[in-house]
Amino acid sequence: MKRVYFFLFLFVILLLISCKQSSPSAPTTSTTTSTSTTTTSSSTSSVVEKPVVIRETGEGFDTIQEAIDAASEGQHIDVSVGTYQERITVDKQLYLVGEERNTTIIDGKKEGTVVTFTTDADGSDIRGFTIKNGIGSGASGIYSQASTLTIGRNVIKDNNYGIQTYSGGEISGVLIENNSSIGLYLRSGASPLVTEVTSQNNFAGIDCSGASPRIQGCIIRNNTDRGISCHGSANPDVGGGSQGSIGHNTIQGSNNNRDFYNGTANTIKAENNRWDHATASEIDSQDIYDDDEDPAHGAVDFQPFLTTTSFVSLRMKPRLLSISSLFGNFFRSLFRGDLPVSAIYLSRSFEPKIRHLQSELLLARYRPFTDERYYPPLRMRVK
Repeated sequence: MKRVYFFLFLFVILLLISCKQSSPSAPTTSTTTSTSTTTTSSSTSSVVEKPVVIRETGEGFDTIQEAIDAASEGQHIDVSVGTYQERITVDKQLYLVGEERNTTIIDGKKEGTVVTFTTDADGSDIRGFTIKNGIGSGASGIYSQASTLTIGRNVIKDNNYGIQTYSGGEISGVLIENNSSIGLYLRSGASPLVTEVTSQNNFAGIDCSGASPRIQGCIIRNNTDRGISCHGSANPDVGGGSQGSIGHNTIQGSNNNRDFYNGTANTIKAENNRWDHATASEIDSQDIYDDDEDPAHGAVDFQPFLTTTSFVSLRMKPRLLSISSLFGNFFRSLFRGDLPVSAIYLSRSFEPKIRHLQSELLLARYRPFTDERYYPPLRMRVK
């Protein structure tokens, strides 16, 4: 019993000491002088954080273009939330990462193409931005001549063309809307994986002009003229083709023309998709323009087709796989909404719980385990 009393007494003494040390003391003023700044306890530091930072060096800038010009090949440029009224050109392999896609905005001020990737930008990556006001003759939100490019979770809106690209690579988790011409314009030679893209309320949803992309898990709806349009030598795999597309696209609501227009001589595979109509005869006669309307055109092979929206889990091909990266990537993706993604569809009842977990502390903790250059992130998407 004496031993118990002794430990209780010791605990009380330690508690009193702790309270005394944590109690506020009389204010004092101390001055520390260095070569760059003077800081006192009664004022904040004079150092101002820059909104655009090269991740590898920590160097900060006021504009995205300044950071691009200063960065070395293969570096990441992290862009904080805000509106950046500039038109940028990427002429080296870089990874541009916006903090949050709805509030990290690149505004082209209606003065031409907003973001340009040159042929020297091969292998670049852009994600986490709203890109808008690319207005002018032939202007785009994003214009790319790079051989490969990853376009991640961006919002591309209010431009002439949404995305105009000659690139391969991947376009994933992108919302393309309210562009006055084509939402996603895939030019000759462009054969990217197009997955989980929503292209809506444009003049045309997706236009393949000599391009042969793999299109799966996309929503192409309510475009003024056409949903998907193919010209020249284009031969996309929209479901069940040689490129392995699973289909599961929703192609609906084109106002003036068909949901799918095949202007090529190729037979185009478009199986396992949902259309405006629910019977084969209606889909063939009202949703698709192909050899039935013009014998010089190839057929669109759309059967079997879906009659309800499909909830699918799509997975981007990893480029580097390790145990630490998989776990780090999974946890980080729960707290970032700006990434090209695989999707795990959950009941909406899970949404408050996921929102509650969005913690900057955890984001900072898991960031060192991940690097978008090597493998795609994984996140949960609530339907």
